[in-house]
Amino acid sequence: MSTIVTSQDLHFEGRQIILSDDVYENYIALEGVDYELQYLNLTSPGNKGGHSNVFLLLDPDIREVDEYTLVLKVCNYPIEEKRDSILRKRFLREIAALKKAKSAKSRGVIQIHSSGTIIIDTKSYHYYTMEYASNDLTNHLSENEIGTQQKIVLCKEILRGIEDLHKIGIYHRDIKHDNMLICGGQCKVGDLGLIRHRENDTLNEYGNRIGAFGWESPEVMNKYYAERKKKTSNYQESSNSLIDEKSDVFQLGKLFWYIFVGRIPVGQLDLSDFLLDDHDLFNLLRGMLLQSKENRLDLPTVKKQLEPIAQRYYAA
Repeated sequence: MSTIVTSQDLHFEGRQIILSDDVYENYIALEGVDYELQYLNLTSPGNKGGHSNVFLLLDPDIREVDEYTLVLKVCNYPIEEKRDSILRKRFLREIAALKKAKSAKSRGVIQIHSSGTIIIDTKSYHYYTMEYASNDLTNHLSENEIGTQQKIVLCKEILRGIEDLHKIGIYHRDIKHDNMLICGGQCKVGDLGLIRHRENDTLNEYGNRIGAFGWESPEVMNKYYAERKKKTSNYQESSNSLIDEKSDVFQLGKLFWYIFVGRIPVGQLDLSDFLLDDHDLFNLLRGMLLQSKENRLDLPTVKKQLEPIAQRYYAA
């Protein structure tokens, strides 16, 4: 059953929830506990992502991040409105996927705590709360000096999270640096808003472009442009436009390359582009980034090939 929480002081301006300058007006009761809302980033308040608002939930007596801090994510689209229904559905699918990962005791996916409906300006919005992340991978890499060994640890942690999702029949489809979260020193997979179920998925995505610009797999773009050309819902996906497990592998390859090199790989790849003198690691990433899904590595092979590379760096 959804928890209903009401706030008389919060309000939307466009798609952004605005907090009051008076902290006492930013209190919210959630499952019988009072919290103070704060922007996730005090230097850059507002949305994190285009379809939700994200806040810290703090103990009003402490007003600082501690081990009990949670994060609140609110869908931007009112339940009462018919428009934007697919975006609300994706938000609910994200909640369901996070709950499924939690039930499966996934260690690599961000942990959900609760979900429900919040009333703001007389309208209802879906929300969920999750564990606190001190940073995303983008900022973590830019703010810290990280050696190759630790970069491999990050890759293994991300791989574990994606593997956890695949084990429960879920493809992430939006793998990028912004969606990986640092929680208690571990990198976890977050933002499951574009997930797809391996079996019996009924969400109609005809004509939609899936994922962030620059991070898409080849089959994502094949699907998008083929459907635009056909302009008919009777269009049948071919194997080179089907988004599946290996689409996640391609995005993982892009992310791993970004972790090691600091930029997104594009086009034909050469060892000199990698900037790291490691043929085994380069060949692994190149195998993940092959245009053909038939030739691209699958997730178990990636895991198998990464392990001896990791052991070599651990022993160094």
